[in-house]
Amino acid sequence: MRIYEDYIGKRFGRLVVVSVVRSKWKTTKFGCACDCGGTTEVRTGDILLGKTRSCRCLLAEVSAVRMSKMSHRHGMALTTEHNIWKTITARCERKTSRGYKNYGARGITMCSRWRNSFQNFFDDMGHRPPGMSLDRIENDGPYEKSNCRWATYKTQARNRRRTHRIEVLGITKPAIEWAEITNTSYSRILRRIRKGEVGLNQFPEDVRKLALNYVASQPKAKLLDRIKWNPETQVWDSVVPATVGEKIANLIPFVR
Repeated sequence: MRIYEDYIGKRFGRLVVVSVVRSKWKTTKFGCACDCGGTTEVRTGDILLGKTRSCRCLLAEVSAVRMSKMSHRHGMALTTEHNIWKTITARCERKTSRGYKNYGARGITMCSRWRNSFQNFFDDMGHRPPGMSLDRIENDGPYEKSNCRWATYKTQARNRRRTHRIEVLGITKPAIEWAEITNTSYSRILRRIRKGEVGLNQFPEDVRKLALNYVASQPKAKLLDRIKWNPETQVWDSVVPATVGEKIANLIPFVR
């Protein structure tokens, strides 16, 4: 039978056993004095197996040295930007990371410039603006300067893989953004998407002209800058050659 009193006066790391403490729950601890001047009570198993070697002062010193080394490199240890850099590095590179299955396992990578240096990441992206977080412009693209931006949470929510998107003559936007543009409810558009409608047919008929007017006002529009809506006749007046007009008619069946 082990007699814990025999350990009184013995040293374990920075701790010296000075007493044996038994609780009413039949657990036994050593009362210890630490070299730093502190005292602590440690479970007998932890101290005999070498799991505990100080009154936590050793952990504090090791952590301080580690943080000092990190701060010496770039002076931004524990900042928001540094934590973001560590998070995206882990989700792309470390298979044990909780987010790896949605990033690294999907082929999302981090450019070598950023992976090898936090300072390069910070030089490219700068300080995080208040209320924003790092967002990839192309959802399946890598973490690199040309594909990343600081974006609001609203913008990020509309840039997810599961987001429904609608393309109208080269202009692609999330369905919820089209709902705002056409001043209609998102649920009306979503119902048509779930029915399998495509293109402009995903819009309710009463708001399709609003979507087309928006597209016509954008620099990317190539066909709609040649047609206009006639509020008197309630039809689209086409001023383009017949061949292009036929192309418009094919793309937009209800435009006559």
